[in-house]
Amino acid sequence: MQLDTARLRADGLHLGDVTRLVSLIGTVASGATVTIRETTNERELLDQLAALHQDRRRFDVVVAIGHSNETGIRMANDRFATWDAFAVYLKPFEPRRLMLVACQAGRWPAATVLFRKLPKLRRIFATPVNASKDLATLMLAMVPYLLEVKAPRDSAVRIGQAVSVVLTGRQVRHWMRTRDKDNPEGLVLDEAAQLVDPYLRLVPGVLASIFK
Repeated sequence: MQLDTARLRADGLHLGDVTRLVSLIGTVASGATVTIRETTNERELLDQLAALHQDRRRFDVVVAIGHSNETGIRMANDRFATWDAFAVYLKPFEPRRLMLVACQAGRWPAATVLFRKLPKLRRIFATPVNASKDLATLMLAMVPYLLEVKAPRDSAVRIGQAVSVVLTGRQVRHWMRTRDKDNPEGLVLDEAAQLVDPYLRLVPGVLASIFK
């Protein structure tokens, strides 16, 4: 889902070509049925979600691209939803894995709310800091892997997180229901992410200067 598409286009953050390519790869590699939805206003959003619900569609992986902060996400140009409300939109589709390509969506309070409201949700991938277009592109590139591997190994996740820092200077958080739901240690991770963020953003430039 690309949310508030007009705003994403205006900000140079629309990823239509990337999403179509990822959709094609996922379909060919995993045989997955991939549905892409782009919306601007809430009426359009509700109509599209209602149509999917009427068709009794369920989605193992849901990817949401949009503008957000630690309290919620802009679902449309006339609708900012708290994470609690966002979960209500998704609940009929019973997602098991959720990727949020949006600023500060990967913080522990948001993850806890989503795990509580979405009983079948097992994993969340998102950034606890501000995102970038490079990070968004990289996260979308991970989607075919998530379609194929339902429970990625910790080692594979750590490699992906390291690649994210090296290439984009941004962090990607991986929250698991069995490990992180209602675990207040997540707040410590949020604080740590904020503290190291300015330094990690320098990593791609430093590496580029070393290897040029």
